[in-house]
Amino acid sequence: MGGVVSAKKRVFGIFIVILISVCFAALFLFNPVRVPKTKHVEEVVAAVDVIPLKIETSKALIELYGTVKASKSVSLTSEVSGKIVWTSDKLIPGGFFKKGEVISKIESSDYSAAVVEQENSVAAAESALKIEKGKVSAAEKEFNMMGDKDNKDWERELMTRAPQLKSAETAFEAAKAKLSTAKLNLLRTRIKAPFNAVVIDKNADPGMVAGVSTSIAELAGTDSFWIELAVPVNQLKWIKVRRGDDAGSFVKIYNDAAWGKDVFRSGEIIELGGNLEENGRMARAIVEVKDPFSLEKENQSLPKMLVNMFVRVAIDGMDVKDIAVIPRYSLREGDKLWVVSENGTLHILSPEIVWKGRENIFIQGVDNGTKLITSQIGTPIEGLKLNVRGGGNIDTGESK
Repeated sequence: MGGVVSAKKRVFGIFIVILISVCFAALFLFNPVRVPKTKHVEEVVAAVDVIPLKIETSKALIELYGTVKASKSVSLTSEVSGKIVWTSDKLIPGGFFKKGEVISKIESSDYSAAVVEQENSVAAAESALKIEKGKVSAAEKEFNMMGDKDNKDWERELMTRAPQLKSAETAFEAAKAKLSTAKLNLLRTRIKAPFNAVVIDKNADPGMVAGVSTSIAELAGTDSFWIELAVPVNQLKWIKVRRGDDAGSFVKIYNDAAWGKDVFRSGEIIELGGNLEENGRMARAIVEVKDPFSLEKENQSLPKMLVNMFVRVAIDGMDVKDIAVIPRYSLREGDKLWVVSENGTLHILSPEIVWKGRENIFIQGVDNGTKLITSQIGTPIEGLKLNVRGGGNIDTGESK
């Protein structure tokens, strides 16, 4: 009995195992494992904007800042002493004087009297000289009548009154010199402008007693002003300096605040300073501007320049040949350029930078027609495929 039960249990266990196996087989048969399909990875293509490069000749436009200075300036002082009796109505800051125009007058009566006194002294000395010459003539005749050939030279000079004649001649010349000094001092009572000038500061008024070297006014010349510029040494090779009749680099001077936008005065580079700044990186250039106050008829429509005015200067440098002009923003980090290769992919190159301006850069080492990428690329990798959206021309700005 017990053996029969055990056999039934074994048969039942085997049946259960078979049943479970059949269920699992049916499950996998009707629900097969799905193998995930491989997705197609699309190739990355960057859309870019380009401009074609052109090999050309352009001018290097050098933009700097500087301060206006007077090319001529003087502290006008009195050369004689006395009371100031008159000053010109134009002796005020900003007043203009022509060369030789009287600015101020010093009381002249004493100096006029000195002239009369010296004129009398000259007349007296001249009369004395004439009398002495008559005496000499008589003495020479007397000496010749004596016929003594043995007298020495010094004896002859004494007998013919040579020392007395020399003294009279000296007195006459001294009197004339004193008269010239008296006349000069009289002229100096009229204080005149030494050149065409504008008054910077006034230091004298009528009634004031002036001594020798008393300051009357501070003057600046009006024929021309200078602008002193600090120029980077590496820019000097593009600047031309005036030499004789050969003009220097043409310059435009701007002051947007005082004159308005795009209004300018013209100037010329006339000289370079003889030394560099202490750090050795900057040189000094001098720009000359004619008729800064626009006094001449043909310049009256031009804006006026003032001493110590701070201005922006654009220098037309020399021509630079066989270069391509690129916008400054297209130069990438590390002085690299992004261009489109012949097969339409990104090519990163290092051009030779010839000159850098505020807006544009001159480069060499590229071919005519090279497509320069001006837009941004998220991940610029050499060989990246590109989709060129369009083209255009470069606004060179500095090029001619």
